[in-house]
Amino acid sequence: MTRYTQVPILLGLSIAMALFLVTFIFDIYDAIQSFEFLDRKKTILLVLNLLDMVLIANLVIMVVTNVFKSSD
Repeated sequence: MTRYTQVPILLGLSIAMALFLVTFIFDIYDAIQSFEFLDRKKTILLVLNLLDMVLIANLVIMVVTNVFKSSD
């Protein structure tokens, strides 16, 4: 029964993960299109921003997988 109560939370996390993926791809595309990656400071900020997105996405994946493991 507790598995069904967590469905809205897991759906919200899935939507958040999709938004992170879209933002990640858009940031890379925007940097390549505007040649911002040639500037050292902007490149460092871009890499840190992308790294932050990856770490948050991994955290969401860990939470979702732990919810399914604990529900079994």
